[in-house]
Amino acid sequence: MSKVAVKASSKVAVKSGTSIVLSTTAKLADPLFAIGFLVWDVWDYSKMVEKSRPTLRKNIFDYLTELKNYTLDDSTVGIVPALEEIEAQIIKKLPSYS
Repeated sequence: MSKVAVKASSKVAVKSGTSIVLSTTAKLADPLFAIGFLVWDVWDYSKMVEKSRPTLRKNIFDYLTELKNYTLDDSTVGIVPALEEIEAQIIKKLPSYS
């Protein structure tokens, strides 16, 4: 009977030892996975920014150039045609000094 008790108690000890090891490993693994994921995310973001920055800069430059040309020279909403029209009206109303 003592052999059976020893075997049973050793099985219980192994199971409880295994569960303690697994729970301790899980407690340590969760933060390690979280830190690993955070490091990977920061690295991935840095690479994405490094790769995308020239394209983004070019797109912003193209947009601002197009906006400048539109607001300055467009015949319906541009500033230059409106200023030229005002200038023409002022010149037309000035007396000529010939």
